[in-house]
Amino acid sequence: MEKHYAIIRIASRCSRTAIGQANAHGNRSDVSAHVDRSRSHLNQFWVPSLGLEDPTDLIAAVDRVTEVLGARRREDNAGLLADFHVGATPEFFLYGDGREGFDPAKIQRWMDHNIEVFNRKFPGQVAQIRLDMDEKTPHLAVFVVPTYVKTTKRGAALWVSYRQQFGGNKHDASEKCVALQDWYASEMACFGLHRGEPKEVTGAVHTHHNTYRQIEAKKSAETQLAKENAEADAASTNRAAVTASLLVLQLNGGLDALNLEKAAVEQKLLQLKADQEALDNQKIANETTFQKMVAGLSKAAGLIADRQIKRRIEPDAGIKFVLKNPDEDSKILAPVWVMVRPIFNSLLGLIEGLERDRKASQTEREKLAAERERINLENAAMAAEFASLKAETSSQLNALRDAAADLITLRHEMTQEQLERLKAVVGEDELALF
Repeated sequence: MEKHYAIIRIASRCSRTAIGQANAHGNRSDVSAHVDRSRSHLNQFWVPSLGLEDPTDLIAAVDRVTEVLGARRREDNAGLLADFHVGATPEFFLYGDGREGFDPAKIQRWMDHNIEVFNRKFPGQVAQIRLDMDEKTPHLAVFVVPTYVKTTKRGAALWVSYRQQFGGNKHDASEKCVALQDWYASEMACFGLHRGEPKEVTGAVHTHHNTYRQIEAKKSAETQLAKENAEADAASTNRAAVTASLLVLQLNGGLDALNLEKAAVEQKLLQLKADQEALDNQKIANETTFQKMVAGLSKAAGLIADRQIKRRIEPDAGIKFVLKNPDEDSKILAPVWVMVRPIFNSLLGLIEGLERDRKASQTEREKLAAERERINLENAAMAAEFASLKAETSSQLNALRDAAADLITLRHEMTQEQLERLKAVVGEDELALF
């Protein structure tokens, strides 16, 4: 079975200012960071039955007890009060049946027994006993007016002195402290509590509880700062990743639009090529027809010139070209030229129009080729920018993974106590993210 230990510490309140500070802490009017003020209503106060109106007023209680004892004080008010911190191993206060939390009935029995024990040990000297339930572990603050009998030539008198009752030189103070620990452990044995091993045996270096609180508060602040920095880094990395993702989407949209534009241009270029081929074929066909016409007309003109044909109108057959005499050649050639000249002019105009269409088509092809080159260059630039952005995004994601790994490492390095404190600060749901 695990041992539970009785705990007792003693400190001197050497001035009324120090007593006032202890009173402010007891009333929770100070700014103590380790106090859960939502549980302060569970605290309890005990004072002797000396007509005190306010049991939480430590200063009044100390003055009243000193007055009733008839003890004298030094002019500098030094060594006015002994401040005992008494408690036990935290597990001692838990329910015995495994339920979570501290057992209030057990704590009440333990407090009542302590009130009896201290009043028996220091009769008439106990000014106030306070049960603190709003800190990490239940404990008592016991305030005792230290006294001793001073004998002079004028007789014996009771004086207030922490040094005489609990202090002295280093050796005497140490022996008195050991005696107090032995006494308190024997009084708490009825609860199954044990005395702790002396530091001479364990070799442990004990830390004052105020120093321990400062160390723990510093650790908690460092842990909180590390968590906040890690969260800020993760948030910054997330924002950068989101920005990069949006930029990637925009670039992809731009690439898609350029590809669609490129496809439309290429389709138009193909159509222009087909139109150019049709014009070229039409030009060849027109040139062939023209050559045939010229050849036929030349042959007809030659026949006419050679007086081998003439025109003759026959009643049944209509107009025929037959050989005629030379006087009629000019008459025959003149109508032929009148007929051929408009055809020649029309063909020349058609040829010129085809040539213009060919040049315009060539210019359009050159423009389309330049546009295609521009699109190819833009595609290459966009591809390079996309690759750079992809690399940067990958680096940021790696940084985010490293930050997450640091958070996980930090969590594994934290003690269970630090984890519980962190859970109380950020909540269990937030802690689950670790």
